[in-house]
Amino acid sequence: MALIEEIMQMKNNGMQNREIAMSLQEKGISPREINDALSQAQIKSAVSDQNGEDAYNIETPMPNSQEIYSPQTMEIPEETYAPQQEYAPQDSYNEYSAQPANDTELIVDIAEQVFSEKMKKIEEQVNQVNQFKTIAQLQIQNNLERIKRIEAIIDKLQISILEKISSYGTNIEGIKKEMSMMQDSFGKVINPLLSSKHTIHKKISKK
Repeated sequence: MALIEEIMQMKNNGMQNREIAMSLQEKGISPREINDALSQAQIKSAVSDQNGEDAYNIETPMPNSQEIYSPQTMEIPEETYAPQQEYAPQDSYNEYSAQPANDTELIVDIAEQVFSEKMKKIEEQVNQVNQFKTIAQLQIQNNLERIKRIEAIIDKLQISILEKISSYGTNIEGIKKEMSMMQDSFGKVINPLLSSKHTIHKKISKK
């Protein structure tokens, strides 16, 4: 309500609607609120003007009955019916018809400003989406490179494990061969001893 009163005060000071809109926008008021307030102020101004005309008609004194029925009132000169009174409302109509044109231009300007603000918001959202897309692509690329490095490390571990297993196998085979050779050499040493022992026992038993 305070905004409408402020607009009415500006109009009383002789400011046009375009000037009023620019002044209110500098104060940080949105174009939609300015448009609504201007429309309400115009309606309020029209209603107040109509009430003023009605009050003027009511306050105008009516002639008394004696003046109505006096003989002088019957003599109406022809000049009182001048055609100028019939065309007087046309001027006021032209004044009112010029005002909606200015209001239409103001509404168009405000609509363009609202549209431009919405387009700015949409552009900001599109830029945010593009930034998110770029960041996501970089993160995906980094993750793929990490996965490749991990796969290479796993392959190296598998190769080293297989090499160690194969080396263990060769070592076991070598140990087996050494044990068999030790068994053979041990057998060669033990067998003569056992045979000599048997011969000694036989000689003792014969005595």
